[in-house]
Amino acid sequence: MSNRTDITDRNERGEIDLFTLIFVGIILVLVYLATFTDTDVPALIATFLNGMVEVWATAISTIFGTA
Repeated sequence: MSNRTDITDRNERGEIDLFTLIFVGIILVLVYLATFTDTDVPALIATFLNGMVEVWATAISTIFGTA
């Protein structure tokens, strides 16, 4: 019998993955900002996504050498 625990065993014990915890935390922070502050959340998300596009574009151009 194997000692390995697969994904179904972990989920049946109720453990939460770190990715899920971070994702839910980000959602809660965005809900807080949208509810209790005057932060423009859609603009904040758009700025973040634009930044990620810039990072990926820079990384890909660096890897493949196309400036």
